[in-house]
Amino acid sequence: MEKPGALKKHGCRAVEFGLCGMRALALENERIRVTVLLDKGADIIEFRDKARDLDVLWGTPWGLRAPFSAMPSVYSSSGNYLDFYEGGWQELFPSIGDPARVNGAELGVHGEACLLPWQWRLVEESGERVEVQLSARMLRTPFLLSKRMSLKKGQRALWIEERALNEGGVAMPLAWGHHPALGGPFLDGELFLDIPAQTGHTFPTSFHPDFPADTAFSWPRAGEGLDLSAMPALKGKWAGIAYAAGLREGWCALTNPGLGLGFGLAFDKALFQNVWLWMVYEGLPHAPWYGRTRCLAMEPYSSVPDQLERAVERGTALTLPPGGEMETQLCAVLYETRGRVGRVDLAGGVWAAEGEKIC
Repeated sequence: MEKPGALKKHGCRAVEFGLCGMRALALENERIRVTVLLDKGADIIEFRDKARDLDVLWGTPWGLRAPFSAMPSVYSSSGNYLDFYEGGWQELFPSIGDPARVNGAELGVHGEACLLPWQWRLVEESGERVEVQLSARMLRTPFLLSKRMSLKKGQRALWIEERALNEGGVAMPLAWGHHPALGGPFLDGELFLDIPAQTGHTFPTSFHPDFPADTAFSWPRAGEGLDLSAMPALKGKWAGIAYAAGLREGWCALTNPGLGLGFGLAFDKALFQNVWLWMVYEGLPHAPWYGRTRCLAMEPYSSVPDQLERAVERGTALTLPPGGEMETQLCAVLYETRGRVGRVDLAGGVWAAEGEKIC
């Protein structure tokens, strides 16, 4: 490893820089570049295939806004997640979805971790591998969340190893999720959405007359003629929210056969038991979207429904005892195929539906 402060220009490397008044961190090798927004949630705001110069993550029309750089005209009762949402990939912790109250602490949309600044340190930087460690203490709950992120030479994969610690003296419920939103040129044309799920359930609110609300279904058919494994599932402007459940394995994959490129995400099925789908094809006319959102998010979540108090009531929330901790891991990978995916694993391997290994 080179001496601290050295600017490494080749091989696997990590570089901190400023972006819109915030600290950012780029992890890259010869094949991919991953950018992490240190001063806002450790959001992953870039997952770029260098050969194509294509970032598969979606970005909002309003772009980056530092949480400390703007003052909303009124503070929302739901919290300020949406005021500063730039797209990309968020860590949702210690709650997901709607606002909640836990042990007297009020939590806004998608919890605390996605709005906090994170600290980082370099663990390894060599010709073969780069690894960094990031951490953040929550403001209103007694959790310390830390993660290691790494790239390896020659591979288009990002590995994430995470640890949640309850530093408090009481048991704490929590819900945990990841929110990668895909978009831009990667969403052009027809798409294959592969998830090894058995069942699904749509959101209580429907944003399209042909998208059923609050309906259980056998994956991937959410309604008559509505196949959620083929995107866009409906023609024209539409939006829908659903989750896939009964996972046989912990992974999901979105493939653009026209580009011959896909994004796969492998995760710990014991912790992330559902994959939520936020599918927006210019079909949300209200704030802050105003009909200008085109993205598809594949979101491994620990719990249903997407509100911590209701998850506690249904027995799907996680719990950490005083001093307790839990660990998990994920792997995000870019792969090349024009067909369906049959598996993605935590080592970064991807297989075709027919069984042949893609990468």
